[in-house]
Amino acid sequence: MTGGQTLRAHLLSVYRQTKKLPEKLAKAPRLPDAVKHVWEWFKDLSDARSSNGFGSNPIGYSGIKDWSEMTGEKPTPWEVKLLIKLDKVFRIHQQAGKKDK
Repeated sequence: MTGGQTLRAHLLSVYRQTKKLPEKLAKAPRLPDAVKHVWEWFKDLSDARSSNGFGSNPIGYSGIKDWSEMTGEKPTPWEVKLLIKLDKVFRIHQQAGKKDK
């Protein structure tokens, strides 16, 4: 985290301001096309998550089901497992960022 934002957000800000792509951003791994839609779903779900005063609440199966019914998206069991794993990694990094402050 850099000043309350992710390193990626900081590097994108630098790029927008200077029109020069930072080396770390240029060398960052790219998301495979086969899972880009799951990443977009995760961002939607994450934006709607609640918190408990200590951090973000997990995205659970019921939240995914509700989101699916509201959006008409039909994730496969594999995609649901990936959403749950993405959420776990997100929360681990979120907690690590709080410890760094």
